[in-house]
Amino acid sequence: SYLEVYNEKPRDLLVDPAEAPPLQLRESPQVGVFVEGLSRHRILSAPEAESALLSGTKHRTIASTQFNRESSRSHAVFELTVTQVYRELEGQGGGLSMRKRSKVNLIDLAGSERTGRSGGKGVLFEEGA
Repeated sequence: SYLEVYNEKPRDLLVDPAEAPPLQLRESPQVGVFVEGLSRHRILSAPEAESALLSGTKHRTIASTQFNRESSRSHAVFELTVTQVYRELEGQGGGLSMRKRSKVNLIDLAGSERTGRSGGKGVLFEEGA
């Protein structure tokens, strides 16, 4: 999944913005905090993960400041859940399998340039405040 939080509103970066459903932040005793409606995609290789990251990044909210031509104006979380499956051969351990699951979160926080030096005015000023 790839989530953007812009002006306190969550948005799914892996779904076409015109078709993206509204997302809701929820909390569950079993799962903890999660984003209801956020899409999850099955990725089978590193190149597929890179492609998803690049595709979602194209949908991020950016603006130009005096410091950066393309400054991200939002927070973003790219989450990967990696599952390893270990299988024993039939003759050695009865054909049992074991799964190991890891979760990796890549987080990009919005820049907090000093508004006076970055030239932020209007909406850019509010985003940086």
